[in-house]
Amino acid sequence: MRPLTLTPDLLRKVDALRELDDAALEAFASEAVGTYRDKGEEVVSHMDASRDVYFIIDGLMRVDLCHTNGVHITFQVLPAGEMFGEVSAIDGLGRTASVSVEEDARLACLSQRKFHSFVHDHPAFGRQVMLRLTGLSRHLAHRYVLHAAIKVRGRVYAILLEMHATQTSPDDPDLIVPPPTDADIASRAGTGRSYVNRVMRHLDEGGVIKKRGDGLKINDVNTLELLLREAETE
Repeated sequence: MRPLTLTPDLLRKVDALRELDDAALEAFASEAVGTYRDKGEEVVSHMDASRDVYFIIDGLMRVDLCHTNGVHITFQVLPAGEMFGEVSAIDGLGRTASVSVEEDARLACLSQRKFHSFVHDHPAFGRQVMLRLTGLSRHLAHRYVLHAAIKVRGRVYAILLEMHATQTSPDDPDLIVPPPTDADIASRAGTGRSYVNRVMRHLDEGGVIKKRGDGLKINDVNTLELLLREAETE
């Protein structure tokens, strides 16, 4: 972890802060702490006592849910512009998940007290926080349906489409970066790595995807969407 000087231009990369004027962003920069975070570093631990809120300026963050039996399930991967930690900052309870750096990131961190003050003083920011919470609720509902009503093969298709929508290269909208491993996908789908390997091999042989060193290429989004619809009706 290394210090990062926050500026209004950097903070405008965060979705929740984009509607704020320069004065508000300067105020935020003076209250928040900026840091560089390296890949693999854990920023938030499950059930720890911290209540800080984090804002992703760039990079990717991995959110893992932890069961008491020690099993970790990847809940989502957060791209640049997102935030995390707001749930514990609002209700004061322990962290519901652990969050680690999936790709080198720059973060802004606001303490619980300063977060509450900023929500109170800047209604536009408060609205964005509410939108973030409703988005989180919808994502939870989607994940529940995904696991309760769709066969495992369909979950893999859905996760690939989700990655295609949120984790693609700025130079190639069909290239998922970083390239997900079979273990990554298995964690999100709630299945074993060997099963994911078979599904991915089938997709590769059919020309739907192509594994590359720099990412996972989605060659045929339409076919992948069709396969998901078929799995949903089985």
